[in-house]
Amino acid sequence: SYRLLVRELDFSIYEAPRRSDLSEAVGSLFHPLTTTYPQTADGAGAQRREFEQRLGKARERFVDFHRRLDQLPSSNITGDFKRDTEPLLREMDIELSAMEANAQGEVLTGEGSFDPPTTPLDENMQGAPYATYGFGVQMAEVEIDEALGTVKVTRVLAVHDVGKAINPALLEGQIEGGIAQGLGLALMEEFVPGVTENLHDYLIPTAGDLPPIETILIEDPEPLGPYGAKGIGEQSLIPTAPAIFGAIHHATGLRMRFAPATPHRVRAAILAARDG
Repeated sequence: SYRLLVRELDFSIYEAPRRSDLSEAVGSLFHPLTTTYPQTADGAGAQRREFEQRLGKARERFVDFHRRLDQLPSSNITGDFKRDTEPLLREMDIELSAMEANAQGEVLTGEGSFDPPTTPLDENMQGAPYATYGFGVQMAEVEIDEALGTVKVTRVLAVHDVGKAINPALLEGQIEGGIAQGLGLALMEEFVPGVTENLHDYLIPTAGDLPPIETILIEDPEPLGPYGAKGIGEQSLIPTAPAIFGAIHHATGLRMRFAPATPHRVRAAILAARDG
């Protein structure tokens, strides 16, 4: 047997004391959604129509499930319907072996999605477009040849709040990859139309360009993330170039205000500082 727990939140509460009432109860359960889904800005509501189409399909699957459930002998199902303060909670024991499989050979399937709470940006570009944010800090150590203007990154320390480190090795790999991209942004990668049209002329970092990287993972679980996890993709890339530019300033007193800090730009800035 299989323990099925169905919880529907934010809807009106329905009690179905008899199995024959299940389909009607489920059908009524989905009705409030079509009236409470927010309108889109254009009023036409393309998102609303897509939502209602998905809602209709979900309702059909629920009704079909309960129709097949009603066909089971009474001895194959036991259940009770009880009322909570907000959700409708149903617990049932179901003998899957007694149920008819669908065309794909499946007896019971389920689908789910999660849309984290956000608010769109207003006319002043204020709002909460993301449900949660990652936090991180990086420090870079560099060596600069003032005669040539070359910058070599010798060490990077990366500290990132990842929520929950479900796979620490994978996280470290993501952070190291982000730092590699950030190093390219800071020192190498520049698109020049008609010139940098291939990887011979458009320089990107290789393994030989990467410095030793020390990664420290901070775990501050995120309630909205899976098992408390947060994303690490862009979070590992964004601080790298500022860290490198900060190290250049600490070593030379120069503020590089254009990326990438190629040797000719660094050399020109050094000469301008001396002449000024």
